[in-house]
Amino acid sequence: MHEFFQGSTGTMYGHDQAWLESENECRWGEGMSLFHPFSDQEEWELALCLMTSGISANKMDELLKLPIVHSTSVSDSMNS
Repeated sequence: MHEFFQGSTGTMYGHDQAWLESENECRWGEGMSLFHPFSDQEEWELALCLMTSGISANKMDELLKLPIVHSTSVSDSMNS
């Protein structure tokens, strides 16, 4: 049989911002994009897709070196 705890599980003494909330306020205060260090949402989505795709870093590099990728602003900001 399990015994159930009958007392209080803890006391809340106040509310503080979570790390991400304070980090976002700091970034936005400095004029940084929500998608920093990426230039915009599209670039962030491309990076997310590549990082979660399961392909190797070498294959990602090959993809980013293709001429079609070089004709966009994505390669400029990802290679800087």
